[in-house]
Amino acid sequence: PDLFKNIASISGSFWYQDFLPFAKQQSIQCVDHFIYLSVGSEEGKGKTSAQQHMPLFNKQLRDLLLLKGMQKRQLQYHIEQGEGHHLKQFQKNFLSALKWFYQRER
Repeated sequence: PDLFKNIASISGSFWYQDFLPFAKQQSIQCVDHFIYLSVGSEEGKGKTSAQQHMPLFNKQLRDLLLLKGMQKRQLQYHIEQGEGHHLKQFQKNFLSALKWFYQRER
């Protein structure tokens, strides 16, 4: 936390078993940090595992961070409509995350 002030999660795998319950038990220690969450609306489509719920779990993590005290201005949540899990989406959203981190007023 002392080295990195920004976190970009692009297609975050928050669907892993017990991740969200674990996150619920944690406190937010870096209240001055910024988080960019991005996921494609079609990620996990066709899967039968919990991975099929990638967009939902990303949203649940966003909601949890807000509940734990992060300010809306510190958190960018982006759903890339019609996109799945692929390099083109990652590249586009990585650039969007960088712009959001460094071209904003704090």
